[in-house]
Amino acid sequence: MECLVQMRHLRDTRSIPTQQGINPLQSHEQTASSQSFVLDCFLVLAVALVLAVAAYLNRDGTIPKGYVAFDEFSGQLGAEYDTLAQSIRAGRGISDPFREPSGPTAWMPPLMPISLAGLYAICNDNRDRVRDICIGLMGPVVFLCGLTILLVSQVRTVALVVPVCFFFGTTADFYELFQRTHDTQPIAICLCILLIGIVRLWNTPSSLWTAIGWGIVGGLFALTSPVTGFVWAVMTTMRWLPTRSRWFSADLKPLAVAAVVSMLTISPWVVRNYYHFGRFIPIKSNVIYEIWQSQCLDEDGVLSMKAAYQHPWGSRSEQRIEFLDVGETEFLRRRWPPVIESIKKDPLDLVNRIINRWFAATVYYHAFYPMDEYNYPWQLRYKRLYFALPFVSLLVILAVRRFPIPKELVAAMWIYVLFLGPYILISYYDRYAAPLFAIKAMLVAYGFDTIREWIFFRKKGVVQ
Repeated sequence: MECLVQMRHLRDTRSIPTQQGINPLQSHEQTASSQSFVLDCFLVLAVALVLAVAAYLNRDGTIPKGYVAFDEFSGQLGAEYDTLAQSIRAGRGISDPFREPSGPTAWMPPLMPISLAGLYAICNDNRDRVRDICIGLMGPVVFLCGLTILLVSQVRTVALVVPVCFFFGTTADFYELFQRTHDTQPIAICLCILLIGIVRLWNTPSSLWTAIGWGIVGGLFALTSPVTGFVWAVMTTMRWLPTRSRWFSADLKPLAVAAVVSMLTISPWVVRNYYHFGRFIPIKSNVIYEIWQSQCLDEDGVLSMKAAYQHPWGSRSEQRIEFLDVGETEFLRRRWPPVIESIKKDPLDLVNRIINRWFAATVYYHAFYPMDEYNYPWQLRYKRLYFALPFVSLLVILAVRRFPIPKELVAAMWIYVLFLGPYILISYYDRYAAPLFAIKAMLVAYGFDTIREWIFFRKKGVVQ
């Protein structure tokens, strides 16, 4: 902890002006920052610990139903990820995504099932032990994400603002963070690593080893979550791409090296997919299914349980039977014609569905289970009260905050927009946005800080 404080102090002191006309607000912020960092760390730790214990007590029945989130614990271990991991352990490789023999698959990215297969090996294929390990990691992951936003943010002038925003963010996403064993936690860690990395590598690095390392990180992100890999690629390009006048200079070399290394990192998986399916599949094949599901199967474009019940993994439905009969490639090929026909028939319907997904991702929480509206009314009201705050904070920051905007805040805003963008365009429900919980808490904290800063300068009579 002392090392973290020293690192934070060094970063803060580098930004303190030494010239005349020192900003009194900034000077006050630096002092408050050093004094409150340790307290904030302990508070974030307390939030993660208390919520993890509450989730455990709710699972074993100590806390009565109706008092914690949605009272439903999902131990599916990532659905298809789990079945793929068991196939790996059975010696069939990455295959059989829907609990019945179907052969090799590229349905999901490979890093999660490979990691789960490693846990199965450690636990002698005892699924309960694997699940317990995944549950036990939830609290530490939430704490590490909270620690990340504490390390990079400069919001220290309002007492406890970051821990308070973090508390509301984690409790609003309590179900996804503590009651569902899926890919939320690994992707959340990837996003926090991306935030720290892009802030530290804000300017093009001079060392090619740094570019190589960052390229490997990007490849691993993509093999964990294609959307996270997309965010890495866009942000790295935006920060490292030389200006037009230097396009053909050596400044382009680090970006080119990082891009090539990231592609080399994912290349074994791409080659494997080409060998089995005879076509280019960058990371996962089910993007076509996601588009079809949102455009043709769901009523409004925002996924709900009605559509999920028909998913091939959920039950031996008509879709699973078709998948087993014709194979993955043909099953997915058959999803394109209905999508094209639907768009040609009513182009505005596609626009409406995208707008619905944007609204559900940023403004108003869309319940995945329709009965939650009746079974958990206060939980939904609480979640919806917080849900729009990150997006509102983003608008407040863009409209009111004085420039220059800190680079860590710029990075957080871009991660928020870029991560949600593909889901809004293609397919969305609340689990997809859950890994952003720490980024959202950081945006909310900066939103309040922006309002405080605006009031401060308005009182001082120096509003721009």
